[in-house]
Amino acid sequence: MQEDIRYKQRFENFEKSFLLFKNALDIETPSIVEKAGVIQFFETTFELAWKLMKEK
Repeated sequence: MQEDIRYKQRFENFEKSFLLFKNALDIETPSIVEKAGVIQFFETTFELAWKLMKEK
């Protein structure tokens, strides 16, 4: 039961991160700071996805 709750929490975190990453990609002409943010969103989303795959 506890593992199911943890998995749901991880999935919710991944989903939030993915949506932030997706929205950041929609910026037509990003500044250098915005590009750095997109890279950070990608790294976070990738890491959360990896943790999800390892768990299930």
